[in-house]
Amino acid sequence: MHQPVSPPLPPVSPTGRPDLPVALGKVIRNSPAAHAIRLLGDRWSFLVVRDAFLGRTRFDEFVQTTGAPRSTLTKRLATLTTRGVLARHPYQSHPPRDDYLLTPMGEDLYDFAVSVWHWEITHGPKNAGTTVPDRLRHRLCGQAFDPVTVCLDCGQPVLPREVAYRVEAEQIEAAEAALEDGSPQRRSRPPGPGQIPGDPSMLQAAELIGDQWTPLLISALLLGIRRYDEFQKELKAATNILADRLRLLVEAGVVRRIAYQDHPLRYEYRLTRKGRDLYPVIMALHRWGERWLVPEAAVGLHHHCIDTPLATATVCSYCRHPLKRGDVTFKVSVPVR
Repeated sequence: MHQPVSPPLPPVSPTGRPDLPVALGKVIRNSPAAHAIRLLGDRWSFLVVRDAFLGRTRFDEFVQTTGAPRSTLTKRLATLTTRGVLARHPYQSHPPRDDYLLTPMGEDLYDFAVSVWHWEITHGPKNAGTTVPDRLRHRLCGQAFDPVTVCLDCGQPVLPREVAYRVEAEQIEAAEAALEDGSPQRRSRPPGPGQIPGDPSMLQAAELIGDQWTPLLISALLLGIRRYDEFQKELKAATNILADRLRLLVEAGVVRRIAYQDHPLRYEYRLTRKGRDLYPVIMALHRWGERWLVPEAAVGLHHHCIDTPLATATVCSYCRHPLKRGDVTFKVSVPVR
């Protein structure tokens, strides 16, 4: 590890937000995490990735455990295959049938998967029939563990207040123009837990992360945006979608409303501990998006310990070794392939 040199963070505005050369909304919308959300920020895609890490590989298994309509599932599998997250491998010729297996790109979502697992186990409901393990065990040290996101330079856990943003203003403006035809789709809230059949594992995470808008709202909250009109201005969300997603976050206990004005009554929104604990999930999406989707991203992160791009790993809380899928064992209440 490098010796920390503790450079100063970028200037902070009076609101407590980073002082950047472009609007915060542009930073959020063009970050590697946002690119990852455009690919994975869909309930059915999220559940397919969940199932792939639980060892499920076949179309009929995905139908049964995700509850997705067959036509919808066909489209999501095609997208994940075309984009390189999954690969098809024939297992039967008459009639032709394929397994859907994680590629190296898909396997690299493991940090994301274990971060979501940790958040769901810590904060999610205990659903009957879940296949999510209560504990993970690390083969290298033999201990049950929690995943921890750390800086590879100093070895310390990565906290939002210790991370600075570095942006390329011209590059962001060009990327922003390219987003005009590819902004998150304006759709209704996805079905909530208990509204669809299938495996109930991680349904609360699927409701929050398996959506194009809620992860962007959480990112905005982490950057200090708190009021309705600011969300609308920075994220360019339609009013009905914004109101619906904020209501969802409040109902889920991820955000709380605090009145800041009486006449007329106005509220601001702040992350609860449950909401702040989603930070490792957002960080894992950022790292994966940077590695596989936008390696020359206009938005980069720097840790306070050293003035170089932030490199992170998700490690075992006991022995601090980086986690690899093959080194982690678990048991589930319902058998999976």
